[in-house]
Amino acid sequence: MDTTKDGKWLLATTKTYIVLLPTFSGAKNGYTHGLGKEKAIPKKLRLSIDDCRKYGVKEVRFTPAKFNDSQDGKEKFIVTSTGDLILTWRLIDVIRGNLLKYEVNSVISSQKILRM
Repeated sequence: MDTTKDGKWLLATTKTYIVLLPTFSGAKNGYTHGLGKEKAIPKKLRLSIDDCRKYGVKEVRFTPAKFNDSQDGKEKFIVTSTGDLILTWRLIDVIRGNLLKYEVNSVISSQKILRM
């Protein structure tokens, strides 16, 4: 698990997908108060079936996802890997619902693509 410095977002990694959870609803803090029906729907990140085929991924096994800071110290990216692939999502894209817009880097071939 990982969290943003301000505590507003939480990442949880499973074997085949990553979940981005907002921890606040309005002024309510999910760490100290139950959000109940007010809680937002988590964002589920995964490697697309097309990319699994393209990169020959037989089984997805994500490493623990982490927030990656930019030069200004704010979290801008979510980064994980599976096999020889490194996947990077822009946090703002995920928040906006663009869950399949990510960058794939292959450690072996240094190949890079950007999903739109």
